[in-house]
Amino acid sequence: MEYQGKTLSYRPAEKQNYGVIPFLGILMAALFVLREDSERKEREKKREQLLLLDYAEMVSKLQVLVGAGMTVRNAWGRMVHDYENTDFRKERPVYEEMRQTYYQMENGTSEGAAYREFGRRCRLQPYLKLSSILERKTCGSFCVQRWRMLLKCGKILPGEWGRKPGRSFCCRCFCFY
Repeated sequence: MEYQGKTLSYRPAEKQNYGVIPFLGILMAALFVLREDSERKEREKKREQLLLLDYAEMVSKLQVLVGAGMTVRNAWGRMVHDYENTDFRKERPVYEEMRQTYYQMENGTSEGAAYREFGRRCRLQPYLKLSSILERKTCGSFCVQRWRMLLKCGKILPGEWGRKPGRSFCCRCFCFY
């Protein structure tokens, strides 16, 4: 066939292959899930780094306040209130976790259970160790006062705990007296 001196040819239209579109959708969904997983891991890594950076400061503040005569619970609450009253609250996961623990205790959760949950939420070895220590030290006020008095007098040295037979033992706070 010719038209104005040019040869024309035709062929039937090719079938469009739309079967690839579902596979592309599945591929995009998989990439989206992988991206979300990668972002979640990155957030967790950043949180862990911030927790590790704040650990020394948090323990130091807690030691100073407890050394000044406050109970662990009151020192914990003081640190939470100081954090809540700061004007520029940047992301500080340790204080957010402490805040949650404090309000758990205020709502009736026992101190030991609240400290244990604090360690579990932080999921880092230093915090697990700290929560274990705090959980053991939250026994009755008599035992805590007795423990402090014996430590001050030098009758209990931290390296001697559990070595001398015949001493009384508080299984709740691991004090010997």
